[in-house]
Amino acid sequence: MGGLRGYRHQQANNKAQKRHKDKAKAVKLTEEVKFIICVCLPRDWSPEQIAGRFKRMSLICLHHETIYKYILTDKKQGGQLYKHLRHRNKRYRRRYSSSQNHTGIPNRRDIDERPLEANKRARVGDWKADTIIGSQHQGAIVTIDERKTKLRLAAYLKRKGASYVTEAIMLLLNLLKMKFSWS
Repeated sequence: MGGLRGYRHQQANNKAQKRHKDKAKAVKLTEEVKFIICVCLPRDWSPEQIAGRFKRMSLICLHHETIYKYILTDKKQGGQLYKHLRHRNKRYRRRYSSSQNHTGIPNRRDIDERPLEANKRARVGDWKADTIIGSQHQGAIVTIDERKTKLRLAAYLKRKGASYVTEAIMLLLNLLKMKFSWS
């Protein structure tokens, strides 16, 4: 937006935000689509199958998560659609952005708990470990990186189980310890 005082970025941004909010949105969940969902679910179709059928018939490109959200909205309004899901009355879990630890690593510490010194790379001795999984999940490589010196150690793993990863990391650190004890 221009004026006597020149371009005003805040006013222009506010106007653009308002236009974006007020513009017509493409609504994929029309009454017709909802009706088809309500017909297919009692026939024990999964939301993935319903979305696939929509795509195959070139009706609409709809993600299965949209169907799950519709079912959950229906449930909150007292509907019964959720009873036709294959997981029956088991609790629905959010697929993304879960705060629970699904890695299965006991006593796992989140990266947000990393000390400030390690983030700043202010000291030697802060290591970061990672695994690289091979093509078609065959084999793996474990790497450990020292954050300040950027020293990287790597070892090949025939299998990617926790015991193999632990063994490889211990081997790498022992080799490093031996190297520096000879110096």
